[in-house]
Amino acid sequence: MSLEKPYLIFTNTLQKEFRNKMLLFILAFTVAVILGANVVINLLNDKVVTDFGMKDMAIGDKAMIGFYWFINLWSVGLAVLLGSNCTKSDFENHVIPQLLSFPIRRIEYLLARIFGTWFMVMGYYLFSIVLAMVSFSLTSGTLVKGGAFFGAVLINSFAILPIIILAVLFSFFTPKLVTFIGVGMLYLLMSISAGNLHPLPFSEMLNDLSFMKIVALGLYFFLPHSSILDRFSSATLFDTPFEVNILFEVGHYALTMALLILIATWVFRRRDL
Repeated sequence: MSLEKPYLIFTNTLQKEFRNKMLLFILAFTVAVILGANVVINLLNDKVVTDFGMKDMAIGDKAMIGFYWFINLWSVGLAVLLGSNCTKSDFENHVIPQLLSFPIRRIEYLLARIFGTWFMVMGYYLFSIVLAMVSFSLTSGTLVKGGAFFGAVLINSFAILPIIILAVLFSFFTPKLVTFIGVGMLYLLMSISAGNLHPLPFSEMLNDLSFMKIVALGLYFFLPHSSILDRFSSATLFDTPFEVNILFEVGHYALTMALLILIATWVFRRRDL
């Protein structure tokens, strides 16, 4: 398989998003949040900091923890926004027939758009983290310890990718606003089901079945565990214990991601151009 045509679609995705005024607004808003955090960095409530287990951290590290929680949630929203637009805009602008005439297979086009969007989201994520680290280090006069943050970002990158694919899949059927709300609600349900079922041994998962539990089991077994990856990244960041079956989670992630991509490709192939 030649990568020349998918690479062109990949770079076109980056160019398209760079021209997106919404992305520029989000970057400006992020910079404003960081500057605002610097203004109040010395006014952090010590009680709140102690409650979250950060009593012995430098002031810059404390601010960085708070910003990490914010940017983590914000990046999930950005993944949904960009994911809902990455293929839909090609249909709305009637350029999809031209793009597929390169020629390029539909799965190659779809993966190039998805990974281009993922690259944009993670680029924004890393830019925000690095900018915050430098800014908080200069303001506090202490060097923010960045190794744990970069490790957490790396883990979270795998949590964000399935969210983009879900947004693409939803966008084939619904307007952008409905896609944003729908994927957000689905992500919330995925988080709730994983939070309730993850601690249970397999032998207990099928006990006391009800309609809601069957739905939760379906979400848990057939969709990627983005929320578990998010919790694992937080455990890595705080160096706190979090029990996880690595072999099961890696295998489950690979299988469910493959399933999502196959479903998205199947739906895409049946779309009218």
